[in-house]
Amino acid sequence: MLYRTKTVLVETEPGTEEEEGFTKISAGGCWAFLPNALFEVLFEELGPGLQANIGSTDGIVDAAGFDLSWCKDPEARNLINEMLAMEAVTTENSIDGQSWMFKPYPISTFGKLLTAVIEDMRWTWNREVDNPAPKFLEVGCGPGTKLVVAEKVFGLDAGGFDYNPDYVRDANALLQSKGCKGGAFVADAREVGAPYNIADVIWLNRPFVHLELTRHLEKTVFNRMHPGAYVILGNYATNPKELGWQVIAEDKVAIVLRKPVLK
Repeated sequence: MLYRTKTVLVETEPGTEEEEGFTKISAGGCWAFLPNALFEVLFEELGPGLQANIGSTDGIVDAAGFDLSWCKDPEARNLINEMLAMEAVTTENSIDGQSWMFKPYPISTFGKLLTAVIEDMRWTWNREVDNPAPKFLEVGCGPGTKLVVAEKVFGLDAGGFDYNPDYVRDANALLQSKGCKGGAFVADAREVGAPYNIADVIWLNRPFVHLELTRHLEKTVFNRMHPGAYVILGNYATNPKELGWQVIAEDKVAIVLRKPVLK
């Protein structure tokens, strides 16, 4: 069966016996298995509503129709689709009344933004030669899918934390299953300190429902980042351009900034 989003035809077929109860999603040569019960929600609601943010895809998209043209490695594309499928079935009940339910930022768009960071780092880090790798920190890492992508696709020293201990458990299990060296730990984003100081790249996608909490957290992260560090902000509450930092890349609801190096 074919489903048309704004920019791409998405082909589906029943899962094999091993994937009973799932639908195989294929687009642009990439694929993933999604539970049948969530298929309609993902492709009839999320897909069409977000396609306008994609821009040109050169015909290379993930299983949800998002741009994957930045990723040249077929194995990496398959890994991204696998992580996409995991995010599609993951939900979080807020355990403190303030954190968002788990609503993942499109993983392929996240990768596109992180690609811009790696490109900007080319004068200071060569993945094939330099060691150690830059440190990547995810604030509110959920089930750890983006940590896997940050390490396996981009070669970063990836770690993260979450307020929900169940997510941290799942994230560490996923990282271990994928042979990742990174890990996740339980922490409150408003209280944790050291990781903000030592991270070279921080991914912060508005973990709080309340704007004021988010603004406070964003300012805390900005202040604690070391000079030259990058922050990828998704669904931000402050106006990041008021900082006067260099803008590395932008999406409709996300931006990549580099903190100035002190002179």
